[in-house]
Amino acid sequence: MIQAGKIIVLRRVRGDWPIGHMWVAEPGVYVPSLNRHGAVSVDVGNGHELGLKPNEFQWLERPAPEVYQNQ
Repeated sequence: MIQAGKIIVLRRVRGDWPIGHMWVAEPGVYVPSLNRHGAVSVDVGNGHELGLKPNEFQWLERPAPEVYQNQ
């Protein structure tokens, strides 16, 4: 996982049942982590990463194409 770009979460996002339902991303700006497939996740504390669906955030600053090529 690498960190790149910036996103904004516009509403509270909770993880899916049954595993991540206790993890919450509050509205705000984040520097997300991307895996080699481009999946986006944010740090929600205590070492937990919450994966976000495309309709749960908006890009403020997209990562450069090199980010994906160098993974």
